[in-house]
Amino acid sequence: MARGIKHVAQKIGHGIKTAAKKVGTFLKKTGAKIVKFALKVVSTVQKVASKIVQFIPIIGKPLSKGLAATSAGWNAASNAIHAKLPGKLERGIKVMDKVQKVAGYVPRDMLESEEWDTRSLDLDSWEYPYDDEE
Repeated sequence: MARGIKHVAQKIGHGIKTAAKKVGTFLKKTGAKIVKFALKVVSTVQKVASKIVQFIPIIGKPLSKGLAATSAGWNAASNAIHAKLPGKLERGIKVMDKVQKVAGYVPRDMLESEEWDTRSLDLDSWEYPYDDEE
């Protein structure tokens, strides 16, 4: 009877060891890909949010700077993870890099300028090419 219990305990121990190895392998390979992509998504969302938050009176500017700083941190963390991503995820990473770059070029002054608010079309001053054919 003692021999049977010992054999069962060894089988359970071997099963746990095998499962732990599989989980470890999964985390090293697939987990790194998931984390890299997730960090890039968070970074991009924060970068865009930092530009939008600027419009909140009083707290907008400091909050925007805080979001931009944390976004840079998440982006650096994502870039530091060396994981080969599949094609579509790699393209997604490149698109998010472009979005972050473009969002970085948008200055607050341009977003707040009166030009954007008062833009209108003066249709009376346009010359229509088909007016003569009536």
